[in-house]
Amino acid sequence: MRRNQRFMLAGSLLLLLASGEAAIAAQMYEGPISADFRDLALNAVTKSNDADAVNKGLDDLVKYTNTPDENSQTLAEVEALLGDVDANSYLFSQASLTKAKFLKRLGRGGEAIALFNDGIAHHWKNALLRYSESLIESGELDDACTLEYRRVVADEPYAFYRGEQEDFFIFITLLKLMKSDNSGAMVMDLVFPPLAPFAKHPQAHKIAQALCMANDGRFAEAVSALQTADAELAQGREAREDKNLDELLVFLKNSEVPATNNQAEREIRMAVLIRKIIYGNRSKEGALTQSVLMTIFRTLKRRGYNPIQTLAAALREYIRTGHLPPFPPFLTSDG
Repeated sequence: MRRNQRFMLAGSLLLLLASGEAAIAAQMYEGPISADFRDLALNAVTKSNDADAVNKGLDDLVKYTNTPDENSQTLAEVEALLGDVDANSYLFSQASLTKAKFLKRLGRGGEAIALFNDGIAHHWKNALLRYSESLIESGELDDACTLEYRRVVADEPYAFYRGEQEDFFIFITLLKLMKSDNSGAMVMDLVFPPLAPFAKHPQAHKIAQALCMANDGRFAEAVSALQTADAELAQGREAREDKNLDELLVFLKNSEVPATNNQAEREIRMAVLIRKIIYGNRSKEGALTQSVLMTIFRTLKRRGYNPIQTLAAALREYIRTGHLPPFPPFLTSDG
């Protein structure tokens, strides 16, 4: 095993130990040090219950698989793994994205893109990131730029992933990477034209244009494009402020109205934490169900009731009469 592989193995062991996976770490450590690193990574993936350890193992499978034969072998191993796990599990989603990366490496781009897009449609964690990584690995930086731009402007089906990074930082990084690979490349010719179908946000389109111009050394034109976008955005802000001025200043007229939405942010914090823990909802119906339940739970708590007891009583009433009781009145604040 090469020296850098030894360091990566040590990192995997430490990650497993830190996440409470001591038995798996011991099994990995007791194996022969010359064992194929891909087997060790696959072992961590199949036996760990920790999300970080699973992701680390899948990343290592990709990282330490190099030749076409190795790619074919590892693809077969990942496909065998997918046949043994729950299709609704986190492991299934992440292993499917890894499968897509190997398909792309082996020249089966159509299958890979279909699998990436399926993951994106189902809001799998890391789906857009893995798609972008695959494009970068295969040298398709112009397509990676288009993908990133569509995420930034919240173009469907990529809008779900916009919250991970809402600015143009990744887009800029990709442009620089394109120039570093080929200093003679004209990104205005390669990157900007494919963005035209997604120009429903004129200011964002101008910003992307300016960034492409700047990477081609056309700084004066880039500055002019940015100034135009800034003026348009400022004009839009002024129009919105004039239109909603009365609503913006209600807190000055009514002391019971807060000046900020901080309380609203705190009210939805628990729902956001739950969504993070469960890696999002798997369907629109699930998302709707969670939103309704969280609204009811928090409203009952704010009105001074025990949510579980109140819901149980309401369900008993429904079973007995066929009708739900009215929502309980406000009793007290329990922020």
